[in-house]
Amino acid sequence: GFPHRPPPHAPNGFMTIQVQVPPNLLPTRQMLVYVTPTYPVEIQVPPEYPPGAIMPVLVPIPSDGWIPPNAQVSRPVPQLPR
Repeated sequence: GFPHRPPPHAPNGFMTIQVQVPPNLLPTRQMLVYVTPTYPVEIQVPPEYPPGAIMPVLVPIPSDGWIPPNAQVSRPVPQLPR
């Protein structure tokens, strides 16, 4: 069969991506996340994530609809024909 997808937790129009906190994080704990090469999103890193940690980030789905392969999305997944 097909691999089982984890249930998405993101609200409609959003997706969750995994981001690594950079070692040179600014004191403001803000960083740019490139959802796609042309779609940066500015986020605030919570204090519990140290540099180097992997954290989930909720970002809007890009307008062109491109979704990274590792993203969890709240859109219904079309059923593949059996």
